[in-house]
Amino acid sequence: MLPVFFLLTVLLLSGCAKPFIVPGAQNKILIWQEDTGLYRVYFSAKNSAARASQGHVAAGMLSSDGGFEVKGFNTDKKDSIIAGEGIIDFQIQLDTENYYKGLDIKVSDYSFVEFDIKYDGNYRRDLLSLGNNLNYPEQDVFRVGKDYLLEMQEVPFYQKRPVSSLVSGLSDDRVFLFFYLLLMLGLIAGIIVFSILIDRSKKK
Repeated sequence: MLPVFFLLTVLLLSGCAKPFIVPGAQNKILIWQEDTGLYRVYFSAKNSAARASQGHVAAGMLSSDGGFEVKGFNTDKKDSIIAGEGIIDFQIQLDTENYYKGLDIKVSDYSFVEFDIKYDGNYRRDLLSLGNNLNYPEQDVFRVGKDYLLEMQEVPFYQKRPVSSLVSGLSDDRVFLFFYLLLMLGLIAGIIVFSILIDRSKKK
């Protein structure tokens, strides 16, 4: 049942605009857009004692050919946010007490928004969820067109990365396809055997 539940969860979340995350469970950069057009740029830090002494720093710049207006923010005195007509500079401190922060931004009269964001001084696309958990940019500094993140909701999950990359790899490489199918069959067989063993142990 767990694999089926996991698959259904992934398919459902792939159609959502907002990334799924439990704040404090992991380091993450989250960017999504609400139906109202409002952009949300949020950051999460793992709530553990591993880096309690120094915490994490999320910093960067947003730029656009339109106008920015910061509608709301979840920050404190340790953070800095400078907003101009078509640019926002920010630096946000994350620690074990304040491990989920971000900005709510309205953009007007624009055709794109450019994101240049670093986590602990490095570009970390592996931490970034763009729109939802199945999407991430191909470049460190990237642009999205107007309402692009909203339009992504209409794209079938199998056309989104990384699922689309996997499908492409399967269709282009027969050897890879063979081993992938073999692995899946082995996994399914293992789950069936495991379920049978559990049922027998319960009957005893």
